[in-house]
Amino acid sequence: MRHVAPSPRTEGAVLAPLQGPIETWWETTCYQPADRLSVAYGDRYRSCYVMFFLLAGLALIVAVAGDLPRFALRAEQLATGLEIVALGGIGGLVMANHFSRWHERWISYRLAAELRRKQCVLALLG
Repeated sequence: MRHVAPSPRTEGAVLAPLQGPIETWWETTCYQPADRLSVAYGDRYRSCYVMFFLLAGLALIVAVAGDLPRFALRAEQLATGLEIVALGGIGGLVMANHFSRWHERWISYRLAAELRRKQCVLALLG
Protein backbone atom coordinates (compact mmCIF):
# COMPACT_ATOMS: atom_id res chain seq x y z
CA MET A 1 0.00 0.00 0.00
CA ARG A 2 2.92 2.38 0.55
CA HIS A 3 3.69 2.30 -3.18
CA VAL A 4 0.13 2.88 -4.30
CA ALA A 5 -0.86 5.48 -1.68
CA PRO A 6 2.25 7.06 -0.14
CA SER A 7 2.09 9.04 3.06
CA PRO A 8 1.38 12.75 2.49
CA ARG A 9 4.48 13.56 4.56
CA THR A 10 6.78 11.75 2.15
CA GLU A 11 8.71 14.18 -0.02
CA GLY A 12 8.53 13.50 -3.73
CA ALA A 13 5.98 10.69 -3.34
CA VAL A 14 4.52 9.70 -6.67
CA LEU A 15 1.65 7.32 -7.26
CA ALA A 16 2.34 4.20 -9.23
CA PRO A 17 1.89 4.74 -12.99
CA LEU A 18 -1.19 3.43 -14.73
CA GLN A 19 -0.47 -0.06 -15.97
CA GLY A 20 -3.43 -1.40 -17.88
CA PRO A 21 -6.22 -0.30 -20.18
CA ILE A 22 -8.82 -0.40 -17.40
CA GLU A 23 -6.87 1.99 -15.19
CA THR A 24 -6.11 4.24 -18.14
CA TRP A 25 -9.77 4.33 -19.17
CA TRP A 26 -10.99 5.23 -15.67
CA GLU A 27 -8.28 7.86 -15.32
CA THR A 28 -8.70 9.60 -18.66
CA THR A 29 -12.43 9.17 -19.23
CA CYS A 30 -13.86 9.54 -15.74
CA TYR A 31 -11.42 11.02 -13.24
CA GLN A 32 -9.57 13.70 -15.23
CA PRO A 33 -12.64 15.56 -16.61
CA ALA A 34 -14.24 15.73 -13.16
CA ASP A 35 -10.93 16.79 -11.62
CA ARG A 36 -10.42 19.56 -14.19
CA LEU A 37 -13.95 20.88 -13.65
CA SER A 38 -13.50 20.77 -9.88
CA VAL A 39 -10.31 22.79 -10.12
CA ALA A 40 -11.92 25.30 -12.49
CA TYR A 41 -14.99 25.91 -10.32
CA GLY A 42 -12.87 26.00 -7.16
CA ASP A 43 -10.66 28.65 -8.71
CA ARG A 44 -13.70 30.72 -9.71
CA TYR A 45 -15.22 30.46 -6.25
CA ARG A 46 -12.02 31.38 -4.41
CA SER A 47 -11.17 34.19 -6.84
CA CYS A 48 -14.65 35.58 -6.31
CA TYR A 49 -13.94 35.96 -2.60
CA VAL A 50 -10.60 37.65 -3.26
CA MET A 51 -12.43 40.14 -5.48
CA PHE A 52 -15.05 40.67 -2.74
CA PHE A 53 -12.36 41.72 -0.30
CA LEU A 54 -10.57 43.96 -2.80
CA LEU A 55 -13.78 45.70 -3.83
CA ALA A 56 -14.92 46.06 -0.21
CA GLY A 57 -11.58 47.61 0.69
CA LEU A 58 -11.82 49.97 -2.27
CA ALA A 59 -15.36 50.98 -1.29
CA LEU A 60 -14.25 51.65 2.28
CA ILE A 61 -11.19 53.68 1.27
CA VAL A 62 -13.17 55.74 -1.22
CA ALA A 63 -15.98 56.33 1.30
CA VAL A 64 -13.53 57.59 3.91
CA ALA A 65 -11.60 59.68 1.39
CA GLY A 66 -14.82 61.22 0.07
CA ASP A 67 -15.74 62.50 3.54
CA LEU A 68 -12.49 64.37 4.08
CA PRO A 69 -13.20 68.09 4.46
CA ARG A 70 -10.51 69.24 2.01
CA PHE A 71 -12.10 67.37 -0.91
CA ALA A 72 -13.65 69.52 -3.61
CA LEU A 73 -17.19 68.84 -4.77
CA ARG A 74 -15.95 67.25 -8.02
CA ALA A 75 -13.62 64.87 -6.15
CA GLU A 76 -16.43 63.98 -3.73
CA GLN A 77 -18.71 63.08 -6.63
CA LEU A 78 -15.95 60.95 -8.16
CA ALA A 79 -15.44 59.17 -4.82
CA THR A 80 -19.17 58.50 -4.56
CA GLY A 81 -19.20 57.13 -8.10
CA LEU A 82 -16.26 54.83 -7.40
CA GLU A 83 -17.94 53.59 -4.24
CA ILE A 84 -21.13 52.79 -6.14
CA VAL A 85 -19.14 50.95 -8.80
CA ALA A 86 -17.30 48.90 -6.15
CA LEU A 87 -20.52 48.00 -4.34
CA GLY A 88 -22.16 47.16 -7.66
CA GLY A 89 -19.21 44.91 -8.50
CA ILE A 90 -19.67 43.09 -5.20
CA GLY A 91 -23.36 42.66 -5.93
CA GLY A 92 -22.60 41.38 -9.43
CA LEU A 93 -20.12 38.83 -8.10
CA VAL A 94 -22.58 37.64 -5.47
CA MET A 95 -25.26 37.16 -8.12
CA ALA A 96 -22.88 35.43 -10.55
CA ASN A 97 -21.74 33.09 -7.77
CA HIS A 98 -25.30 32.38 -6.70
CA PHE A 99 -26.82 31.78 -10.13
CA SER A 100 -23.82 29.90 -11.56
CA ARG A 101 -23.57 27.77 -8.39
CA TRP A 102 -19.75 27.76 -8.41
CA HIS A 103 -19.43 26.42 -4.87
CA GLU A 104 -21.92 23.60 -5.35
CA ARG A 105 -20.32 22.59 -8.64
CA TRP A 106 -16.85 22.69 -7.10
CA ILE A 107 -17.88 20.36 -4.27
CA SER A 108 -19.89 18.05 -6.54
CA TYR A 109 -17.13 17.65 -9.13
CA ARG A 110 -14.53 17.13 -6.39
CA LEU A 111 -16.65 14.36 -4.85
CA ALA A 112 -17.26 12.79 -8.26
CA ALA A 113 -13.53 12.86 -9.07
CA GLU A 114 -12.54 11.25 -5.79
CA LEU A 115 -15.18 8.53 -6.07
CA ARG A 116 -14.06 7.79 -9.62
CA ARG A 117 -10.45 7.56 -8.53
CA LYS A 118 -11.41 4.84 -6.07
CA GLN A 119 -13.48 3.12 -8.74
CA CYS A 120 -10.36 2.78 -10.89
CA VAL A 121 -8.84 0.46 -8.29
CA LEU A 122 -12.11 -1.30 -7.50
CA ALA A 123 -12.76 -2.04 -11.19
CA LEU A 124 -9.82 -4.42 -11.15
CA LEU A 125 -11.52 -6.47 -8.44
CA GLY A 126 -14.72 -7.07 -10.30
